[in-house]
Parts: sequence; structure tokens; C-alpha cells
Amino acid sequence: MDEENKTEQMVEVNLQEKRKRIDFTFYSNLAIVGCSDMDFFIDFSQGPPEDDVFSTVRIFMAPEHAQRVLKALENVINGFEERKQTQEE
Repeated sequence: MDEENKTEQMVEVNLQEKRKRIDFTFYSNLAIVGCSDMDFFIDFSQGPPEDDVFSTVRIFMAPEHAQRVLKALENVINGFEERKQTQEE
């Protein structure tokens, strides 16, 4: 096992050992993704279509973390689509 995989496995184990605390929930009907020279950001926004005011949460992350988020989203979406397809059959 190479050093990067060991580190990822250690981080995953450490996160599993800690209790998860959700400070607040935020439903987003719009996500804007962008990047600078150093990091990526995702703006999660919500707001009624007829209103000009949007509530926004901006999350910054390093490119390595953005790649992990992408892989995690792909895995979750694939699982969702498989379950949905199974239910339709």
C-alpha cells in the first residue's frame, strides 16, 4: 500500500471514529462551481424563482479535496441510479 492510500485510509478511519454533528441543514436548488489558481469553490444557493434574493453558502477546498468530492459524488449518484433502476423493474 503506498503512502497516499495509507493516509486516505487513516483519515477515513479517524472520521468514522468521530461523532458526526450537523450544525444546520440547507436545501440548495442551485450550485455554482468555480476555481482560482489555488483552490476550488462551490456556491450552494437557494431562493424562490420570483425573488431576487438568494441565500448562499460558499465552500472552498484544495484541488485534492475537490477530486475526492467528485469521486464521492460519482459513487453516490451511481448507487442512486442503480437503486432507482431496480425499483422501476
